[in-house]
Amino acid sequence: MKPILRRLRHQPLSYQLALVAAGCCLLATLILVAVAAQSTQSILNATLNEHAEAAVANLGLRAGTELASEDRLGLATALQFYTDQSLFSGARALDIEGNELAVAGTIASRGSRYNHHILIDGDTAGSVELYLDLTPQLAARETLVWGLIALAALLSTAVFAITRPMGQRLASDISAAVAQLDAISDESSVSVNEVLKLRDSINALPLDLLKSQNLSQPDDDHYRDTAILCISLKHLPGYLDTLDDSRLQAYVGLLHRVAFGSAGFYGGELSVIRQFGLAIYFSGSHSIGSPVLRAASCAWLLSQAAVLAEKNGTSVFHTGIGDRRQ
Repeated sequence: MKPILRRLRHQPLSYQLALVAAGCCLLATLILVAVAAQSTQSILNATLNEHAEAAVANLGLRAGTELASEDRLGLATALQFYTDQSLFSGARALDIEGNELAVAGTIASRGSRYNHHILIDGDTAGSVELYLDLTPQLAARETLVWGLIALAALLSTAVFAITRPMGQRLASDISAAVAQLDAISDESSVSVNEVLKLRDSINALPLDLLKSQNLSQPDDDHYRDTAILCISLKHLPGYLDTLDDSRLQAYVGLLHRVAFGSAGFYGGELSVIRQFGLAIYFSGSHSIGSPVLRAASCAWLLSQAAVLAEKNGTSVFHTGIGDRRQ
């Protein structure tokens, strides 16, 4: 059994689905056939039992009448009347001591037997027996059962033929996905079952790299405080037309040294954010204080340095401090 199941497991998905559907249909119809056959047999047995009991009671009355008139020929005729019917195989009459008075038909040792007393003037004078012949009924029942089984097999075959194309359409979608995965991994499965091919293609992927890292409940440790000091060189555009190249380079160099030195003193990172603007980022821990405090201190230092560097002009720095969490 296990080799058969293992072999079936490696068959195409459409074949598996069709076979399972046909098997379920066959099982359901066979159960219905068994229930129908059992119900039919129970109804038939009840009907035959009632008919046989009524017949043997009637035979007992006729046998009593014939024995009262000591008409053995009439008794044999009464027995023959019932054996001429296809339902009964044999009949006989017995006296009170069990001796056979008359017999008709075939007395079957395994047949269904029905008894009734022979009464003469209210006294028991013997008994009569009727034997049922169920051969025709059993043959008809067997023919019906085999016909229903053949119909169940035909229905299961039809279900298999209908389900297989549906399974092929489902398998084609899986095959398309497998082809896409094979193009990525440059590997292909040798199995003919679409589900197994999909499993092999997925196993060939670097799933460890695709697996997401689930963090615990986020808290402040997952974020980093950062303060940003924005420096706007608002007078620089006006100087571009009034200074020559050498003086402009010296001026810009002075601004860079002042900004770079102030940022380095407080552990900041200098970055150009626009054409006439700078930004200094303060993050992480520092002995001077928090990022916001360092940004404010750097801004103050820049303003003081700008005043000293430009004794005859307006400060070229316009600063603003922002706080964000990364």
